[in-house]
Amino acid sequence: MVIPSFMSRRPLEVWCAVDGLPKQANGGLRNASMNIQVGAQIFDLAFHPTHSTVYTALLTGEVKAFKYSEQGQHEKTLCLRPSKRSCRTLTINEDGKQLWAAGKAKALLHVPFTF
Repeated sequence: MVIPSFMSRRPLEVWCAVDGLPKQANGGLRNASMNIQVGAQIFDLAFHPTHSTVYTALLTGEVKAFKYSEQGQHEKTLCLRPSKRSCRTLTINEDGKQLWAAGKAKALLHVPFTF
């Protein structure tokens, strides 16, 4: 289970949890958080249903995607600006093959991506 935590002007923090609590392999609690700098205020995020990827909708109109691991590593895999105005919401379909964004431009935008 992946749980996001974010606040404006702070990096996106993602940590992995088992049974709702972060745990080490030996059963003890651990700090397995990672900080992902996105460069702008996050309005929304969406998690891919089958891959360890998080998509962010940003104030700048950008959509950025990051692959992440339970070890706290991450890698930027996508950076698009589908709108000149802010991107306020994201959704991904059930099989994870289509990503949609909407925002201040009052348009529903299909965000192209591949793995």
